[in-house]
Amino acid sequence: MSGRFADSFWGDKDDGFAVLLARMKQGKNTTQEVLDIIATRISIEEEYSKKIHKLARSITAKVQFFFVFVFVFCFFCFCSYVFILFKEIF
Repeated sequence: MSGRFADSFWGDKDDGFAVLLARMKQGKNTTQEVLDIIATRISIEEEYSKKIHKLARSITAKVQFFFVFVFVFCFFCFCSYVFILFKEIF
């Protein structure tokens, strides 16, 4: 193989056009394979993002429920303490 760029396109019997055409078709096929890989990756990432979003929503709902429960519990304890305190005072 020659080190010159121009010599890379010529095949046997100097049929350079056929060699260039074959390389262009090969490049088109390679590009299509890369596009297929990227499209597959996009669909995987979209599915992953939907699952992560669903998980985040479920965790957020549980955390909100927990904080409401803690608030109600603390409020109940505070009211009970105040009731006991006022009962002792009066």
